[in-house]
Amino acid sequence: MITWWHYFPMIILAALLPFIAGALPTKEFKGVDIGGGPVRQEAINIMANALPEKVGNELVQEFMSASKMDEYKLYLPFALNAALIMAWLAFIIGSVVITTNNWFSTNRYYSTRKAAKE
Repeated sequence: MITWWHYFPMIILAALLPFIAGALPTKEFKGVDIGGGPVRQEAINIMANALPEKVGNELVQEFMSASKMDEYKLYLPFALNAALIMAWLAFIIGSVVITTNNWFSTNRYYSTRKAAKE
């Protein structure tokens, strides 16, 4: 039987992904900038679209004139929300995997037991 002791690091790693993605340094790979700055900028753009227009524009302007540390501070609310969503998704996937695996194990046990009785 599989329990959460086998899968709990999956939730922790899933929750850390948004923080890691925003904290990585920006690197160029095949002409495309990845990591860090573009991730934070895209997150701010997503948040600006979800907010009322005036507040969203202020957020974008503040981000455009921010230092690197201020960018991290502006990215933090997005990272926290994304981490929560990622943790819930990891929990749901883990629950499905555990339930399915345990169902198969239980059925295999009962079928072996039934065959031994006959």
